[in-house]
Amino acid sequence: MNGETTTGLMGRPADRLDLSQAAVLHGIKGYDKRDQDDLIWLVGYIHDQLGGSRREAQEALKVDGSTMSRVLLGTYGASIEKFMERVRHLRKKVSSMRNEFVETTVTRKLFQAFELAKNMNAIVHISGPSGSSKTASAREWQRRNHGRAVYVDCPVIGGIRALLQELARNARINVKNLNTAELIEKVTASFDSRHTILLDEATRLLPHSRNVDTKPLEFLRRMHDVAGVGIAFISTDIFRKEVTSGAWSQYLEQLLGRIEEPLRVPEKVGANEAADVCRAFNPDADLDIISLARRIANGEELNEAEDRGRILLLFTLMRHAKQIADDKGEPVQAKHLKAAQVYRNGLVTWAEEE
Repeated sequence: MNGETTTGLMGRPADRLDLSQAAVLHGIKGYDKRDQDDLIWLVGYIHDQLGGSRREAQEALKVDGSTMSRVLLGTYGASIEKFMERVRHLRKKVSSMRNEFVETTVTRKLFQAFELAKNMNAIVHISGPSGSSKTASAREWQRRNHGRAVYVDCPVIGGIRALLQELARNARINVKNLNTAELIEKVTASFDSRHTILLDEATRLLPHSRNVDTKPLEFLRRMHDVAGVGIAFISTDIFRKEVTSGAWSQYLEQLLGRIEEPLRVPEKVGANEAADVCRAFNPDADLDIISLARRIANGEELNEAEDRGRILLLFTLMRHAKQIADDKGEPVQAKHLKAAQVYRNGLVTWAEEE
């Protein structure tokens, strides 16, 4: 290679597991359903969590790279039972690992919508104000469904080509020298009814000029109809308004007819959601801190009016409150949350004065 180091999509040298999603789906189609599901999870885990590293995957499974590749391509030529035992052991181990994600009444509802898209191959639409856990929930659900869930932060510009390239990246397709028609064919072949595509900031997919270009949305509708993928559009309220009654609604009737009953995250944070957040930091959180947390999230405290409905702001303040409480050797209480809030508002006010 003339002394050059080859790198792949993930920025890694030859260590990368360089198997396209379409090749894996073709390779495993002769295995039983359970094995296929576990192998789809494995490939997703390798690329989502291990950065596509073949070496790290081999270490996690305690197998050699040749065995792993041949199993995934369907060319192993012997029983894969022992290999699958290792995969299932790894999957169980990974699923038992805890992370910092906090489930609330709202995130559980969002998970239910994603599950509907996955299990019924449906198109769902989730809307709500910014900072209401939509993106965090989508990313967490994708993490829990390696290989079957694809998270896409919809491109700001670029239209159908940019969307296709993002999907191609997730499916490990080499887009070099492919025209748009070829890219559509390869992307469509890389997904099937076992996959769910989470499209965050879906409003970016709408036309933004007088020239009506609904190709991105029409392509996604075709993906749903032809490949059977589940789709979740995640957006603010603008997306639903434009699709149902906006300037381009007449061009999107077929898509609208396929969207299941939409789920909208409430503008205000409810008592149960506030309690879920507080108890993540103090299992014995009392009514004082829960009530304060709810008022903060709903913009009813001090200078928080502009942050109405901001559950993410509440998480930020609760983390700071926990630090204050830990420094004093106390469980986090309303007084600590109040101190964190006053500190934050002081910084905001000072920045505005500058």
